[in-house]
Amino acid sequence: MGADRNQWQYPKNVGGKVIGWRDDGKGMENKDWVSPADLNGKQDHSANLDELAGVDPGSSGKSILALNLSADVRNYLDVAPYVETRTELKALDTGKDLVAILMESGREGIFHWKAGDYSAQIAADTQEGVYVKASAVAAASGAWVRQIEDVLKLEWFGALGGSTDDHTAIQAAWDMGALLKKVVLHSQSHRASEELKTSSDLHVRFTDGAWLRQTGVSTTGSFITNLRNSASDAATIQSNIVFENPQIDGSLYPAIVTGTAQAGAASTITLASDASAVDDFYNGLSIVILGGTGAAQSRTISDYVGSTRVATVSAAWTTPPDNTSVYQIGYNDNAFGFAAGASELTFRGGYVKNYPASAMTPAASGGKGINLEQGVTNAIVEGTIAENCGTGFFVQGLDGTFANGSKKRAVSIQLLGIIAKNCGSALTIAGVNTSADPDGDSDDSMIVVNGLTYENCGHSPLRVVGSGQQKAGIINLLEAQNVSIANVRGRNDTGYPNTSPGYPTDYSARVGFGLTGNVGAMIWGWGRNIKVNGFVHHGNVDNPVAIRRGRALGDDASSSGAPENCFNWSLAGLEIHGVTNEYVIRIDPTLANRVAAAELSGEVEIAVNGSFVTSGLVDTNMSSFSGITLTTRDHVGGKTVIGTPQQINAAGNTFGSFGGGRSDLRKVDRVLNSISIAKTSVIADDGVYSWAVPSGTTAFELIIHQAAGSARGHLAYLNGSWNIIVQTSTLIETSTSVLTGTTGTDTKVTVSFNGGTIYIENRLGSSYTPYVIPKYYG
Repeated sequence: MGADRNQWQYPKNVGGKVIGWRDDGKGMENKDWVSPADLNGKQDHSANLDELAGVDPGSSGKSILALNLSADVRNYLDVAPYVETRTELKALDTGKDLVAILMESGREGIFHWKAGDYSAQIAADTQEGVYVKASAVAAASGAWVRQIEDVLKLEWFGALGGSTDDHTAIQAAWDMGALLKKVVLHSQSHRASEELKTSSDLHVRFTDGAWLRQTGVSTTGSFITNLRNSASDAATIQSNIVFENPQIDGSLYPAIVTGTAQAGAASTITLASDASAVDDFYNGLSIVILGGTGAAQSRTISDYVGSTRVATVSAAWTTPPDNTSVYQIGYNDNAFGFAAGASELTFRGGYVKNYPASAMTPAASGGKGINLEQGVTNAIVEGTIAENCGTGFFVQGLDGTFANGSKKRAVSIQLLGIIAKNCGSALTIAGVNTSADPDGDSDDSMIVVNGLTYENCGHSPLRVVGSGQQKAGIINLLEAQNVSIANVRGRNDTGYPNTSPGYPTDYSARVGFGLTGNVGAMIWGWGRNIKVNGFVHHGNVDNPVAIRRGRALGDDASSSGAPENCFNWSLAGLEIHGVTNEYVIRIDPTLANRVAAAELSGEVEIAVNGSFVTSGLVDTNMSSFSGITLTTRDHVGGKTVIGTPQQINAAGNTFGSFGGGRSDLRKVDRVLNSISIAKTSVIADDGVYSWAVPSGTTAFELIIHQAAGSARGHLAYLNGSWNIIVQTSTLIETSTSVLTGTTGTDTKVTVSFNGGTIYIENRLGSSYTPYVIPKYYG
């Protein structure tokens, strides 16, 4: 190791010396020893230490230095304390601490001590999301108040998300948001077992994916609503409510209960043995008799005894059930439901899903995505999607006033750019009134829809009606009035609904039982001052337009069986790309439920595929309807037919009855009674009566009456062809030849048109005395 071979060896001990490192760091050596007294001024150190060396901390200082808990030490420092829980926050000394930082999970935030009377705020904030009472200070003297920027978070009020029932926390957050006029933020998915009630100035915002799921039934008929216990409650009168991007899901809604009764009495029903054994378990729920004795009755259960399974209903049965009666128990809720004084409502975007009619009891009573009921004004729904609902969007207004003073109207309602998917009815607008028909009063209803797209809508077969089965439409008008609808376009799958989801086969009392085929109509219903501009459907329907009651959706409770006051219909730009299984326009086949000719007026313009109009252009029951004009265009063949149902029926009622291009049947000339044959005139057997038609005639009708006998009928002539609309027997035949007396068939009356002359030839075997009224068209 050379000269440094001893550098890692200890040196010999030397008195008065200490062993230390050599200055070059190589090895050890003996060093001089320095006493502590001689270190003064030789060791580098902070000047603060010199200053502290001369300070006497006293007893208080020594107490502080003796503390070993950080919280205890912080009490002597002028910094905001950190508290782990609201209990610790409440216990702070408000004489010293004016700011605190809460670390409680989900409720983190900065709180400021505010002096003043906060009694009302603390009482309102039941979940201590914003206002927290100090343990030692009265609420009237002050409170801990959360520092808020722009939004309130549900988590501040105890919401946990996931499978937890967050109803209490959400309601508390909404109440406080309305009170403070702050936005309430839903940033994750939550569940709620009861309805959530709005208040004036509520503004709720949902981030994408933050679903709100209903897990229990409401007491008001809607999951989210302004309603309180009844429409007489002044608290239902609210305004300035906003929902941004709401995402509401009813997939966890309680399942309906079905069973076969054990017995029944005037006001009771004994449920099946496997029904709940808990007293009052079904109280407040609806019960419907689906089949067996007493089918098609609906009641509310007012009391239930679990040990006997006996349920008492709200009103006596019309027909008491027995052990053959099949029942269904459940409730009916809408996702959103506003009524009785709600105004200035705004829905921006969002998604509402899984409120199908099949989950509701009765089936057609709930299941609406957005329900703007009687008493809603100044509401806008824009860009919202409804999927798998009984009705996607529903609006109803009528005459009258609620007990709380609000009118039952629906005025200044706008639905803009809405979307419906797999909904029984994409859009329903109603004014069902048991005491009056639509009178056109703009103070009752004023509704605008601009932009509706849909897919697989128009099938509502589950309502229990007993008899009188019928279908529904994509858009349904239930005694509606003052409605403007524009820019509608949608499609239905080829197998919808006949193949999927199908018609009910379980109980004959259902409104769709035994039916088959496609949806009933593009537009189904009735009303007054109805304007539609632009409605294109891709798919098959029975009738593009059906003017009749909508029993499938509850429209059988009005003042009379037949629709009335159906004036001023203006339907333009309707178009169907698919099969029309029946007529382009239809009325009810049952006379008692059929709108009368004098009760319908307006114009309908529609394009169809003429090759796929099965039964005719207009319902044959409309042969006397002259107040409404139909313009039907074959968008494949190119023909256009214009006329009243009366005229179209008279002229043949199919596109094949007309020549190419445009056929306008609207009446030009008057009825010429001067050429009518007098009732006392006689056409001898094998005789002929004839007369010339007015110049310019392109079509005409003949109504042939007779005082006695059976050769009577209603005939029409157009484009070289005759059409016998109706006759009392088969005694009338038509021709286009000149009649001479023996030209036609023996035992018949022959009517002919040739060279501008009408002929009536009698070959009945005896004299014939007709009374003829001709009507000419040009």
